Amino acid sequence: MGSYSKENATVRSPTLLRRLWKEGRERPSGMRAERIAAGAATSFAQVRQGDSIQLLAWGCGIDGQLGNGTLTHLQGSAVTVPALSDKQEYDAASQLRQPLGIRSLAAGNGHVVAVCDNRTNVDLDPSGRSVDREPLFGYDVVVWGRNSEGQCIPGRKHRFAKPEYPPTLFTSTSATVSTAAQVRLQAAPQQWVPTAQFHNSNTHSLPRTLLVEQVFAAGPEVTAAYLKPCK
Repeated sequence: MGSYSKENATVRSPTLLRRLWKEGRERPSGMRAERIAAGAATSFAQVRQGDSIQLLAWGCGIDGQLGNGTLTHLQGSAVTVPALSDKQEYDAASQLRQPLGIRSLAAGNGHVVAVCDNRTNVDLDPSGRSVDREPLFGYDVVVWGRNSEGQCIPGRKHRFAKPEYPPTLFTSTSATVSTAAQVRLQAAPQQWVPTAQFHNSNTHSLPRTLLVEQVFAAGPEVTAAYLKPCK
């Protein structure tokens, strides 16, 4: 981060990052980084200050991976990703608006996949078992950046300079899945699933059910989703 030159093209040792805020200003009181991610030449940090949560990006943005609507060769200072910053969501339980951040962030070599930390309709009861409510909905997934191989949104080839909601991978025929949830991709929250659903696994050494959560990853021109054991 900062002015680019041959002398600082490579950072050879761990270096304290001091420029998440505007140059000449002191660090805002109470600001802390909650999520960090790095792709081939782009870095991201989700920072919180009080009830304000912002996603910052810097580095290469030629494919739109900065997420701020620009196609920039080199961004030497942090910029805000507006679509994922200073967002709020109404919490029916507390009847208050709560800050909405990112649950996970994966950066590939030219695109980014983020899972939002919105409220879901799948919870665990006190015994630890899954409780499904109708209609079902999970964590919103957003993507942006390079899309030459359809790694952001299949069937489309142009770059996305702002976060977009990808469509679902499969069309559900279940009546418990809301129509709104079917039009865009969502990540499954923590839930218990039978171990027998996992193919090529040594089920004899595993319990009959596993607590898992769906995770998204971004690699070279590819996006992947898998179930990760929580315990």
